[in-house]
Amino acid sequence: MSLPFDAAEPVEWRVATADVLVHRWADTHTSLRGLIRKGGVFQVFGRVDGTGCDGGWAQVDAYGYACLTHTDAADPVRSPVPDLPYVYGHRTARAPGDVYASRAAWDRGDRPIGPIPPDTSWKFVAREETPRGTLLVRPDGKVLPEQLTALYTPSTFVGRDLVAEPVPEGRTLAWCVQLKGCPTVDGEAIPFQGSFLVEDVSLVGRPLIRTWRPVPLPATGIGAAISLGQQTLTLYDGDRPVFATLISGGRGGIWRTPTGTFHVLDKMAWNDMTSRADAEEPYAVDAVPWVVHIWPRIALHGTYWHDRFGRTMSHGCVNLSPADAHRVFDALGPALPAGWHAIWPTAEDPGATVRISW
Repeated sequence: MSLPFDAAEPVEWRVATADVLVHRWADTHTSLRGLIRKGGVFQVFGRVDGTGCDGGWAQVDAYGYACLTHTDAADPVRSPVPDLPYVYGHRTARAPGDVYASRAAWDRGDRPIGPIPPDTSWKFVAREETPRGTLLVRPDGKVLPEQLTALYTPSTFVGRDLVAEPVPEGRTLAWCVQLKGCPTVDGEAIPFQGSFLVEDVSLVGRPLIRTWRPVPLPATGIGAAISLGQQTLTLYDGDRPVFATLISGGRGGIWRTPTGTFHVLDKMAWNDMTSRADAEEPYAVDAVPWVVHIWPRIALHGTYWHDRFGRTMSHGCVNLSPADAHRVFDALGPALPAGWHAIWPTAEDPGATVRISW
């Protein structure tokens, strides 16, 4: 059954004063369509009758309804969403990441309550200047001296827009993924992750050269195709490739990336990720951006903690640079409405199809 959804523009904007669940129908007992985090500013396309909500129901998506009890009126937000929502850091031997209970504890000269835990990456929501130096502020109010914290420098790598820069017929798009760069047959140096068009077929197949060329899709309806052999991802518009880039897939063994045809299970603007309790390599990573789950614990997502795209690096997920992950996230349905944190597909708005092969 389709829903009436004729409004081209929202009738109002609201801000969530607590986390707000988006339901499939205007009833708190129906399945979920999405999640709006506290502070999210979202669009309302009309008020509707429903059950289980004192504040009244609103249609917030073609297939989603939100209870407005924990919301207030808000001004429209039309600014672009950044590729990374936070500043991120970790500890090293030289930067132990001393943690203080609060800004007040820091000002009093209290001792730190501990370092950043090992195998952990933390997000920071603000910087504060103090007479003793700059502090990084955690969401829970804990603070860390910036000079004692190793901040990540996320990759700025971006793939190739195949519409704006199509690959000429008879050429092959290639990237160098050797850290020290790749010499070509004529002696030209290609930097790490530098792209070039291959004419000399002897370059194709080199272990530290990743290549891409258009190939017929095995079936229609593919949103993205991933080659683990070449560590590349291609976005499609119908049967036309529109974007190609490098990825970092699983390292193999228990960390292999599964192959097959998958459908988007959910999409999240960001998600905290942790290893299983019995993992051989434990990790806890804050606010991983642009997460597209295609299998339980397997996702396409942005990666701020390394920049070696084109080489296997992950625990099974498909790592992308922040900018590429944002583009892939936006391209693969269902679309995440403005201000929402997460969305789940419905029968009427199914998730995109992702094919992973060698």
